[in-house]
Amino acid sequence: MRTLLAEVTDLENLNLAFYQCLRGKRTAMGAQKVFRHWDKLLFSLQENLLLGDGYPWGQYRKFFVSDPKRRLISAAPFIDRVAHRAIHNTLYPLIDPIFIPTTFACREGKGNGRAVIFLRKLLKEYPKDYILKLDVKKFFNSINQYILFRKLARALPDKSLLGLILGLLTDVTQNY
Repeated sequence: MRTLLAEVTDLENLNLAFYQCLRGKRTAMGAQKVFRHWDKLLFSLQENLLLGDGYPWGQYRKFFVSDPKRRLISAAPFIDRVAHRAIHNTLYPLIDPIFIPTTFACREGKGNGRAVIFLRKLLKEYPKDYILKLDVKKFFNSINQYILFRKLARALPDKSLLGLILGLLTDVTQNY
C-alpha cells in the first residue's frame, strides 16, 4: 500500500502541481526562476518533502491589495506553492466527500458562481425580510490550527503526511 507521503512526492504529482501553479503566473519572477531550473528543483523538492516535518518552508512575502478594500496578503514562495498543490492533489479526493454540500470555496464544480446560484435559490424560497452581508475580519487567524490538524489527522487513512502538514500549519501561523 502506497502512503500519502509517497503520493505527494510522486514525480508525476509534483510535475502536475508545478504546471497547475504555473497557470496564470508565467510572467511572475518567482515562477520564472523555478521554471528555468525545474528539472533540478523537482528532485530537490521531492527530497525535501520526504523530510516531512523537516521540510524547509520559505518566508512569506507580504503585500497589500485593494479589491475593493485594502487587505494584507501573505504569499508563499512559488516552490512552496508547488508543495501545497502536491499535498492538495493528494488530499482533495479524501477530504472533499466530508464537506457539507453548501461548502463552496476551493471545491471543484463549486466556487463563487455556484454559491451565488445557491443563494438566489434560497432567496426565492424564503422571505426576503432579512439580508446579512458579512465579512469576518481575520477569519483565517481565528481558526485554531491544532483543532483543524487533529480533525484532518482523523480523516486520513495513514499518518505519513502528518509531520509535513504540522510543519506547514506551524509555519503559516507564524507568518500571519
